[in-house]
Amino acid sequence: MKYEFAHHLKTLREQRGMSQIELAQKAKVPASSISHFEAGKREPSLQNFFAICDALNTTADYFMGWNKKVMLDATALNQNEINTAKIFIQFLAMVRKYQNIEVVSYENNIK
Repeated sequence: MKYEFAHHLKTLREQRGMSQIELAQKAKVPASSISHFEAGKREPSLQNFFAICDALNTTADYFMGWNKKVMLDATALNQNEINTAKIFIQFLAMVRKYQNIEVVSYENNIK
């Protein structure tokens, strides 16, 4: 459990482009604690655990390894950007669903 949390914490923090100090400030925990958590030397208190979840915009499930989904903070996006993101996510889901299907080129049929 300790390793899994440490691995998920570091991976997600890096995916978010945050330093340990930035995460610590956003979660309101000491930067040294983030370092210890990522190294697997300590586990966070329940309060710090949920503060880290909030700071990284994810759920406790992600850190427990139950759910690999990651939430995106869309509060800074305008409605057009949100709609574009939704369409892109739907496209990615469709690609994943049909990834084993052979792609056929229709270039010869275009006039």
